[in-house]
Amino acid sequence: MENSFKSVIENAGSIAIFLPTKAHLDDIASALSLYLALKDSKPVQIVAPSPVTVSFNRLIGIDIISQGGKKNLVIGFSDYDANSIERVSYDIVNNQFKLTVIPKSGINPPEESQVNISYEGVSADTVVLFGGVTDVNFPQLATKGLESTKMYHIGTRPLTVDPSRIVYTFAQPMASVSELTFFLLKEAQLQVGADIATNLLMGIEDATQNYKSPEIGAETFEITASLIRLGGRRLAGEGIDRTMYPTGSIPQKQVELISEESKMEALPVSPADFADFSQEPEPKKNSIPAPKVQEKVKEEESQEVLNPPDDWLQPKVYRGTSLD
Repeated sequence: MENSFKSVIENAGSIAIFLPTKAHLDDIASALSLYLALKDSKPVQIVAPSPVTVSFNRLIGIDIISQGGKKNLVIGFSDYDANSIERVSYDIVNNQFKLTVIPKSGINPPEESQVNISYEGVSADTVVLFGGVTDVNFPQLATKGLESTKMYHIGTRPLTVDPSRIVYTFAQPMASVSELTFFLLKEAQLQVGADIATNLLMGIEDATQNYKSPEIGAETFEITASLIRLGGRRLAGEGIDRTMYPTGSIPQKQVELISEESKMEALPVSPADFADFSQEPEPKKNSIPAPKVQEKVKEEESQEVLNPPDDWLQPKVYRGTSLD
């Protein structure tokens, strides 16, 4: 068994990322972050059991999530009687594949608008599951050809799995899956760019109800600060919509302030109003000097959170009989 996420990624020939049914934004943000980190170095795909709703459209890369996988290309025809097709043939011309659909005599071929192209099936030697509670939340696992595939889980709690199935889990009790994903990406020495950092920030904010969850700890804010330094944008750069507020509740122009000089010119003064400030007052005897404020936090303390012990990120194997 691989003892680190880095070795899992390095030993994988191809990777399929599975989302659970009723996935949370935190799950999807984490899965997309892993995809973006791997897409230039590994064959990788994200598979969801159902279409992703428009409420997640702010996540970067959301359009690459497929339903059913991308092992096979499927060509179909909508609103066209299959009995009207005489036969289908193919040919290779100048190293280009050509598929020909031949209708029966006297019947028109399908229109271009009736052609549907989709994908189905999953082909990968490594599967990474994000979120979920049990393996039932991942109907993609029933896909043929995954019997010998190594499976790993990333979440805030281990999965309950069928006794016949082995899943290695990197689960840790954290406030969000996005936080754990950030740790694993760093441990695997994968590049965390601005898009990945933005997705992870949105996942953390959603899972913690904008940092109101009682489950957040110091590491949550440490990770947030790190993601912002890496170029992450909170809520994908969404700002204040002024049209959502009543007229006058948000100032539309800068308020003119009266300068101190103008105030002094407007007030009558006399020589008695001024004191001699040319000499600094002598300090009182027996006074205790104020303690100096230490402004720099020790770097070692801030790094302890972002560098957990080696065995903390090692996966643990869970079978169906491992949990009560």
